[in-house]
Amino acid sequence: MKCPKCKRDAMYVTDSRECKDPLGIRRRRTCAYCRCKMTTYEITQEKWSQMQRAYKDSINKKFEREIHKKMGVKEEDAGSGM
Repeated sequence: MKCPKCKRDAMYVTDSRECKDPLGIRRRRTCAYCRCKMTTYEITQEKWSQMQRAYKDSINKKFEREIHKKMGVKEEDAGSGM
């Protein structure tokens, strides 16, 4: 990982802890050259997959609502499969 200050690829981890979210990890990093400190947050592949599914579901629901609106279908009719 590159240092945001000096742009060198010399960051090392000084501290690693679990986040409040049990599927994430918080890492404190320090640059070996300029001693710049930064924090990174990482999530597991499982959590990433859950976030992607939730995003795709919300996009699909928004698209369906727009289509139903264009077709003139009422909200209560849309849930019954038109």
